[in-house]
Amino acid sequence: MYDTERVGRLLMPDIRQRQDWGLWLRVLRGGGRGVGVQEPLAALRLHPGSMTQNKLRATRYSWRLLRTEAGLGRVRASLGLVAHLIKGLCKKWGTARE
Repeated sequence: MYDTERVGRLLMPDIRQRQDWGLWLRVLRGGGRGVGVQEPLAALRLHPGSMTQNKLRATRYSWRLLRTEAGLGRVRASLGLVAHLIKGLCKKWGTARE
């Protein structure tokens, strides 16, 4: 959720993957503040052949998002992508810290 009175009504970017991440980048760029919660608020169901299953494709979308929505240059986008991948691996292996 985000406060539309504070940052306005924002739409998700018109991309096939990572729309939620793109929206949060827009919210934060608009002056919003992110606050994490520990309990899960939604469940993700993966189906064989789903777009989320293809990690290489998902990484490409993450790269594009960092370059376009976040407006990062190649070096900062590369560092952001590496950090995102490391966090994903830590989460998978059960060693993630929030």
